[in-house]
Amino acid sequence: MLKVGVLMFKLVTTSLILALVTTFMSQHKIHAQTPDQFDYWITHSIQESGFEIEGCEANNANNGITFCRTSSSTLPGGYILADINQGLICVLNIRSIPIWGKSAYIFSDREVFSKCDELLSAFDLSDELNDRPVVDLSVLPGFIYNELSLLPVGNPDVQNGGCLSIDDSFRTVAGETLAENDWVVLSEITISKYSLISFTETMHRYTSSICDVEGGKIAIFENENLIGLISTENPSSNWISYLEYHEGGRVRIFDGSYEKVPVADLVVTPDAITLEPVPNYTSFCSGRELVPNVYGLDIRDAREQLFQAGWVPASPEEEVEPRFLPSSLIENGVSEALGCGGTGLNYCGFKYQHLGAQLNVTSVGEIEYLVADFEVICPD
Repeated sequence: MLKVGVLMFKLVTTSLILALVTTFMSQHKIHAQTPDQFDYWITHSIQESGFEIEGCEANNANNGITFCRTSSSTLPGGYILADINQGLICVLNIRSIPIWGKSAYIFSDREVFSKCDELLSAFDLSDELNDRPVVDLSVLPGFIYNELSLLPVGNPDVQNGGCLSIDDSFRTVAGETLAENDWVVLSEITISKYSLISFTETMHRYTSSICDVEGGKIAIFENENLIGLISTENPSSNWISYLEYHEGGRVRIFDGSYEKVPVADLVVTPDAITLEPVPNYTSFCSGRELVPNVYGLDIRDAREQLFQAGWVPASPEEEVEPRFLPSSLIENGVSEALGCGGTGLNYCGFKYQHLGAQLNVTSVGEIEYLVADFEVICPD
């Protein structure tokens, strides 16, 4: 009698559990729910997983499927598929690999993940996933791109070494995230929904608080979610350091040497990020001004190209003391020289103008005055 009683108890208990599950599922069918109720069902079902939901939308092509993005704080670049008809919820990382799942009917993790694989392969999610950009770095061998949802581990002992070019005030959440993960943030560029952050953990003090950078990388964030990482095949390469925005969605990559040599441009569009060679001319002032690629040229040669592009020497606003003007520049008639530092890298400044715009050029060196940087100030 005791065995019969135990068996009856198990049968009743099992029946009760199935009845509760069936009742729960019948009350949460996708057909009769509002979008707010969809979100509640999903949130209620995955709250134990530790992942957070950023936004959900019903998939119109696949009846019964709800698609959600996971938050950047819990699973950057990840997403959730909820098939309420099957009572199945799957959490997938940025590479569409199931990493967590729950079913109202299946209690084996292996079976749940199998069902998640079936769900992923059976339904069309192109509308939801096609907003990930195509990253093409093929123009320059040596650069590589990897899709990532989690940042690599940084060096907890990393320091910026007192480099004057490092700004510890961050403009983006992505930059703060990298710094919190023990990386030195070099540059932050935001274009539309993308943030491009260059960072490193290897810096060598050179002179005048100027540092060489090695092993630089570029993290690409979409709406604060990490989606990938640009790096180099040689982990100690200095190809990636500071980034500089130029109009037309161009982001210029400079190397980590003290000369700050441009390496390439990343051209950013809503659906693609493409590596391109540095163009012969860079446009400014909404395309009204063009500056030739004079990086690395001696100013005495660079100014000839600037003249051909329409730029003319601008007289200094104040008279420059002769001791700040090298004789080699004076003898070559470089009247646009604003002066040189005379110490360290011996920075020299030069000023040009064209149609109300002002071009400021900076060189480094004492024997050769190599163009290291320039900026254009557009008229109001």
